[in-house]
Amino acid sequence: MDPTNLENNISVCIISYREKNFIDTIDSAILNCSDKNKISFEIIIQDSNQRYVEREGYEINIHYRKWDDHSGFSKLKEFLFLKSSKNSYIMYVMPGTKFKNNWDVDILNIKNLKKTIVTTKNNYVDTNFMFFHKSIFMEFGFPSYLKMFGESEEFSLRMYMNEIKMVAKDHHV
Repeated sequence: MDPTNLENNISVCIISYREKNFIDTIDSAILNCSDKNKISFEIIIQDSNQRYVEREGYEINIHYRKWDDHSGFSKLKEFLFLKSSKNSYIMYVMPGTKFKNNWDVDILNIKNLKKTIVTTKNNYVDTNFMFFHKSIFMEFGFPSYLKMFGESEEFSLRMYMNEIKMVAKDHHV
């Protein structure tokens, strides 16, 4: 990632709960990205086994949590988003997500991205796949007080009330 030009840089965020296929997701994002200087990774791994992932030329930050940490996914997502806020855009994906060729160019070409959240459904934020400008998170936050359920609904209402568009895109980016 080019630290001198953060415009249009994307931080890909993943939470892995005792799964190994997050590595396939990292590899798919790297292999299919148009510009390796454009992406970095923030990952939380909840597992009793530590996994080390290095890819030459890529910033991959791994944060470990005990597998039985019950702080809730909303709190973990908020943590990743805060860690990612140096980049222009934040993308949250699930382990196992597959990326299409030039996925970064495709998603960055969506109109008015500073006032739009790209997700899997129109007018509803699927918190298992989100892509948004960091200013949205910095201004409106994330419902981290919700431990397990309701984050999609609460976040969608926040965005609707503040006239942030929610547009659908296939979660296989």
